[in-house]
Amino acid sequence: MTPLMTGLYSKFTADTDGNLYTALSGRLYHGEAPQGVTFPYAVMYAIDQQHDWSFSDDFEDVLVQFSIFTNESSASNIGTYWSYLKSLYDDTTLTISGYSKIHMVRTSSNLLRDTENNIWQYVTDYEVMLKQL
Repeated sequence: MTPLMTGLYSKFTADTDGNLYTALSGRLYHGEAPQGVTFPYAVMYAIDQQHDWSFSDDFEDVLVQFSIFTNESSASNIGTYWSYLKSLYDDTTLTISGYSKIHMVRTSSNLLRDTENNIWQYVTDYEVMLKQL
């Protein structure tokens, strides 16, 4: 689902004056972050993809997950980063090559804490409906 990931990343990088891009210093990765990356950062990937065909439409239904990571002592900043993510992607319009009628809705979010490594993680899932051209 490369066109979708490209569209999501383009939305992130086009918002260089926006809060999420600035808060993460541009660190949004597809699949996994590089070894030793500086905190905070985010990772995105498609975790499920289904096709929905009808007589008149051919849709792809993709579940995309964003995970934001930070090693700060409290959860206050990761909550702020999460609010920036919501502002950027909730019910957003994306431009994706080969697709139209793109609909993106947040379906779940969960704040996690790895106390052993002192890492906060905010996991957010979005359902993305794409209609092929």
